[in-house]
Amino acid sequence: MEQFLKLINQAGLASQVVTDLSLVVDDKHITHGCIFNVKVDRKNFKLFVPSPLHEPLLADGKKPLLKEIIQIKEVMLLK
Repeated sequence: MEQFLKLINQAGLASQVVTDLSLVVDDKHITHGCIFNVKVDRKNFKLFVPSPLHEPLLADGKKPLLKEIIQIKEVMLLK
């Protein structure tokens, strides 16, 4: 995660709006969180924000900034 944070700080992408996202929903229609896809220097990174912490990020149809996502302590960087 430290390398990812270093990359976005070097590229100045903290204020970038993240538009590529997917909700994680099981077969019983329960939402477990959201995966945000972030592209940095030709590499794709996936950030998972568990439920219910993803809900304020997506409230009223808004798209979150990358810095809003990485400020959440429970965010996970997926491989």
